[in-house]
Amino acid sequence: MSKKHGFTLAEILITLTVIGVVAALTIPTLLQNTNQAELKAAWKKDFADIRQAAMLITNDNGGSYLGLCSTTGSLEGSVCYKNLFANKLNYIKSCETTEQTYGNCWSKLGAFKFLNGDIVPSMYTFAYIPSLILNNGSFVTFTNYDSTDGIYTVIQVDVN
Repeated sequence: MSKKHGFTLAEILITLTVIGVVAALTIPTLLQNTNQAELKAAWKKDFADIRQAAMLITNDNGGSYLGLCSTTGSLEGSVCYKNLFANKLNYIKSCETTEQTYGNCWSKLGAFKFLNGDIVPSMYTFAYIPSLILNNGSFVTFTNYDSTDGIYTVIQVDVN
C-alpha cells in the first residue's frame, strides 16, 4: 500500500483565504505610508529649491530683501515676490492675480488639505493670489502681509 503525500483542496483554499485577508489588511497601510513619504520628500525638495532661490535673491541684492518689494502688505508686494522667485525657480506656469487661481492654477476652492489630510479652513485660501506651478507640478503661492510686528511674506507650497 502506497501513501500519497500532499495537500487537499480545502487546505489550499483555507491558506489562500488567510493570505488574502492578511494582504487586504496590510496593503492599504503600506500604500498610505508610501504616499506620505513621497509627499514629504517632494516638500523637502521644494523647500530646498525655494531656500536656494531666496539665497540667490539675497546675494544678488547685497545681502538683503529690504527695498526690493512694496513696503506694505499688499497685492503688489505679493506679485513682486512672486516675480523675484520666478527668476530663480524652474516653473511651467505663472498664475497672475487678474485670473482666478482656483481651477486655472490650483484645485477648486475647498479641496485643499494639509499633509495630515485635514481640510484647510477657508480663512487660509484666496481666490486671486500670485503663484507659480513648478516643473515638478508643485504649486507655490506668495502673499505679502501687514502685521503688528511688521510686514512679512508667506510662501505656501502644495506638493500634490
